[in-house]
Amino acid sequence: MKTNTEDEKIYFYHGYTTDGYRFTIAGRFDSAADDNLVDIITLGASLCSRMDQFCKKTGRVKAQGRMKSSGVHGKDYHSLYAGNTFQPKNYFVGQETKVFLETVMPIEGLTREELMKRFRLN
Repeated sequence: MKTNTEDEKIYFYHGYTTDGYRFTIAGRFDSAADDNLVDIITLGASLCSRMDQFCKKTGRVKAQGRMKSSGVHGKDYHSLYAGNTFQPKNYFVGQETKVFLETVMPIEGLTREELMKRFRLN
């Protein structure tokens, strides 16, 4: 199990669903195979209910825990090369924050139910 070191930078994003629920996404760049080539972003999500007070710290802790867990609850993967096979390996080096934001910002276009389905939060 990895610890949170400099070579394992974790990115966070806080946003709203289209129906007004707050959420937090944690993500890190990972390898899908044992070749150590970074080719996916592993994501973890936490979703605040209407009766909860939104807290960024709590959202970060829950989203990061789900991202690092071995289970599938609250977890999703995003391929860095899907649909674009012409990108050179590690094209995003030095632009990780930009690539992470481009990956997670479309999640704000989801409803609560769609977010729950994508990250298996049911």
